Amino acid sequence: MMNKFMFNDSGIRTIDIEFDAEAISHLRNVWQKSVPNFPEFPSRRFSGKGIVIAAGGLSYLTCTYITLKNLRRSGCKLPVEVWHLSYELSEEMCGLLESLDAKCRVFNPLVEKNFNSVALKPLAIIESSFEEVLYLDADNLVLRDPTYLFTTEPYKQFGQIFWPDFWRTDINNPIFKVMDCEGADAREHESGQLLVDKRRCWQALNLALTINKYHAIFYHLVYGDKDTFKFAWLALRKEYYLISTPVASMGYYSESGEFHGLTMGQSDDTANLLFLHRNMRKWDATLTTERIWKVCRSVQSADVKFSMPLGEDGTRHLHIGGDVVDLPADPAVIHLESSCINDLQELRALSSYQLFVLQDYIRTKRGLKDSAVFHATF
Repeated sequence: MMNKFMFNDSGIRTIDIEFDAEAISHLRNVWQKSVPNFPEFPSRRFSGKGIVIAAGGLSYLTCTYITLKNLRRSGCKLPVEVWHLSYELSEEMCGLLESLDAKCRVFNPLVEKNFNSVALKPLAIIESSFEEVLYLDADNLVLRDPTYLFTTEPYKQFGQIFWPDFWRTDINNPIFKVMDCEGADAREHESGQLLVDKRRCWQALNLALTINKYHAIFYHLVYGDKDTFKFAWLALRKEYYLISTPVASMGYYSESGEFHGLTMGQSDDTANLLFLHRNMRKWDATLTTERIWKVCRSVQSADVKFSMPLGEDGTRHLHIGGDVVDLPADPAVIHLESSCINDLQELRALSSYQLFVLQDYIRTKRGLKDSAVFHATF
């Protein structure tokens, strides 16, 4: 279960639960006792570089299709593995993704009982066939072929690259004591993209997996999987590289002139915008007539205020006020959104996708966790 988190207008993430010294000690023992039991790195099991996506269900299937089209259009030739639970994708939809040179991989059925769906990211990274992984959330787009990230100096030095989030963890959050890293950097990370060498980071990845395995407890302290990687690295005293360019917000001005941020803009190590993580207006809920990547708002200092109000359309968006700079979206961004809209129209026209929309609706409405609905007659 993921705790409902709040943040104040300064961007400090807070929690609504207290942990006493006994609870903190117990949680610390949980992860510390697990470390000596981590498996040795299986050197013959993994090879090469590749992209990993964890996806399933209508929303993420839709996003994954568009992300794969985007990757291939960028010239990226890296192999891609799409990991999903057994009941989340039909054979027809897997075939559709595989037509874009991706391979569908199914999590072990035992996993479905032990992991929350948002906790599957580290497992997908570990279980993938690749030794070096660029993990992408299903709703994350690239402005150019990201393969070069594997050759950057930070990656060569640290064996990984992490990206920043808008938020900071409250310094009084018990997670710092639980992970034995009091005084550590409170800046939160955003895991819509991760670059990692499994051989060099094997212990830390397994600790991140352990934290997510105990999501029923740890998710009261951290927001989903995103900071479990950071705290795993900190707990093992393993140095990590965090992109220094602050995350930007891509969005548009409403009719009332208010900025609506709906996408996270992440840069590479040379401060060039690379990723557009469309986390607040996913493709399955996008109208083909709308365009939301019109303005890029960048934070200039700590003198900013955050809020997440309801817009005129009834949906929430990120608003950042204060010391910010707005620039018109780069032509490459505008072109990318138009290309993605074309991909969305193409997908929605497929009869196999239209059937999957119905199948997924019935499956989720009835709370089914098996693939029988994909073989039912309608």
